[in-house]
Amino acid sequence: MRSFVDLDRLLGQIPGTLVTALSTVDVGRGSEALYRDQLPGLLSQLADRARVASITASSAIEGIVVADEARADRILAGRVTNLRNRGRAPC
Repeated sequence: MRSFVDLDRLLGQIPGTLVTALSTVDVGRGSEALYRDQLPGLLSQLADRARVASITASSAIEGIVVADEARADRILAGRVTNLRNRGRAPC
């Protein structure tokens, strides 16, 4: 039997800033167009976060992991220009 202790443990792993952002969007449920106009930054931030999670998971499946989170942030922000592709040896 599952207990609420498991749920509390899982919920504790979710960043508070993400919970706050999602609750802000949830208030606008049913009026997406209104929120798209009023909170474009928040919606873009959530979309970016989802994109990062998707790319990270897909890359991990292929064995590609960027251990340095600061470097990963720079890559995603487009501030790194010397990336290698699959056909090129590491620099």
